Amino acid sequence: MNKKSLFVLKLAIGFTLIFIIFSKIEWNEFLKTLNGINLIFIYIPTMLFFFPSVWLSVLKWTKLLSVHNINLPFKDLYLYYLISTFFNNFLPSTVGGDVSRVAYLKSATSKPTEITASIVMERLSGLIALVFLCLFTSILNPYLIHNLIELHSLLLIFIALIPLLIVVVIYSFLRFGKVNPYIPKFGILTTLQAKLAQLFNAIYYYRHYQSTLVKSFLLSIMFILFGIFSNYLYFLSIGIKVPILELIQIYTIVQLISLLPISINSLGITEGLYIVLFGLIGVSSVDALAVALLGRVLLMLVSLSGGVVFIFREKLITQIESL
Repeated sequence: MNKKSLFVLKLAIGFTLIFIIFSKIEWNEFLKTLNGINLIFIYIPTMLFFFPSVWLSVLKWTKLLSVHNINLPFKDLYLYYLISTFFNNFLPSTVGGDVSRVAYLKSATSKPTEITASIVMERLSGLIALVFLCLFTSILNPYLIHNLIELHSLLLIFIALIPLLIVVVIYSFLRFGKVNPYIPKFGILTTLQAKLAQLFNAIYYYRHYQSTLVKSFLLSIMFILFGIFSNYLYFLSIGIKVPILELIQIYTIVQLISLLPISINSLGITEGLYIVLFGLIGVSSVDALAVALLGRVLLMLVSLSGGVVFIFREKLITQIESL
């Protein structure tokens, strides 16, 4: 299946899920909920959290890039990151926009392997932070997981544990040694093996910079907490006060499952998970869907700033470098 067909398939999956979800809700209640939104609780996370959270991500990225002696202006990296958030709206999972970051920095540094390794480690630190928060809150409050099991939702738990397995594998790789991926040496496959070996070695190099990895983990925790508090305010905007432990659990589970490239930007996946998981703590499907869509729409709107940067990127970067 070519890339275009795969894109169409994932888009179709997302819209099909959205159609199924909307066909099962009470429209009058849904519209009533939307009309009752308190805009003050929307303004705070939209304006005060999005751009600082991008700042945290860029700060983490600069630290990981510096390990490979890639030192670029922070302001330039911030603009590239904004562009990647814009492209995430149209690409599978939440990492699709990372391709644009590799493309931009490749021309500036001629170190595509090291750039890719830095982005892999950036995403990995975020993944570890998600798993940590999910497991930590599940230990403190195991009732949500118990309810999932009672509802025969073992599949959700299994899917959520996939990232944990990935974390263990990558940790073992960084802890115990290099990996030389075996690919039969035949034409283009030989070149692929060489490139993968270079990438693995570039990732493996981070094991000598444990303080950088710890800082990246802590910055990831802060980034996730921004997202959690934003969701807390979204619920307050419709008059619902969600217990914080359950919110952390559900948010992290949703984010972990949303990493799977099932639909474009997890369209339909996130909304369905909000309905199922928040329903376990007494939130109605209408309210859960309202918050999920609210978060999606607001993120898309603020990420349009990345689209503006993409259109005028050369002029903007030139002006910033002249400051």
